[in-house]
Amino acid sequence: MLKTIMRMELKRYFRNPIYYIGAIVVALGVYNNVSPYLTIRYFNQDSEIPALAEYSEIDDADIMEGYIPASKEEQYAMGLEKIGQVMMDEYGFRPAEAKELTGKLEKSNLSFMEIAEYMESNYSFYGANTYFYESKMKQASAEEANHYIEASLKEHTYSNYFSRKYADYLGVYIIFYAILMFAFLFIRDSKRDIYELLHTKPLKAWQYIIGKLFGGMAAMGFVVGMITLLFDIIVMKNGKAAGFPVSFWDLWLA
Repeated sequence: MLKTIMRMELKRYFRNPIYYIGAIVVALGVYNNVSPYLTIRYFNQDSEIPALAEYSEIDDADIMEGYIPASKEEQYAMGLEKIGQVMMDEYGFRPAEAKELTGKLEKSNLSFMEIAEYMESNYSFYGANTYFYESKMKQASAEEANHYIEASLKEHTYSNYFSRKYADYLGVYIIFYAILMFAFLFIRDSKRDIYELLHTKPLKAWQYIIGKLFGGMAAMGFVVGMITLLFDIIVMKNGKAAGFPVSFWDLWLA
């Protein structure tokens, strides 16, 4: 009886147009978010790497834009530079005064949090440590970016790196998709006399609930499988075309 309920539930999903429309929306949404990671390539010259002016943009940048993790020393220097700029823009410091302050902080070897506490207590400058965290990525030269890509791909395949982003975005979209589908089918069920069904058929309540649950999970699993297969084909094709190592199973194991 449990298998019968599961089959009935699957048929209800497969006959519902919203099921297919939602699956297409999920696939397009995931593609829209992960498409930049499908175009990672080696850089030929420095001019191919854009200079991002906004700190928030740099913080969000990745190797696909030509940005790589900064070393601790570089992060420290860039954070102090930003603090000095803020002191000139918002606190009226002259360039020489800002340079003197950042030089003093640099020689002090204080941690990010200690600098934040110092700036807060002496200048009422709050959140100075955030400027260091915003400096965790730096604009690389073409040589640096290519070296970073090569070093990373020696540790893991290109498809492995892609699978991490893919799993994150797919998980978000599938959750909303599943909630929508379950809610829609629940509303439809509520229009029927489920109490009468449970008392006129050789069916227990727990069988009905478990059958519907497993049927819904199977329907969602089918969508995940089809979308993953589609992206797997794309990643395999793009990765091989770019000369990156790839594995068919990386997306499935993410």
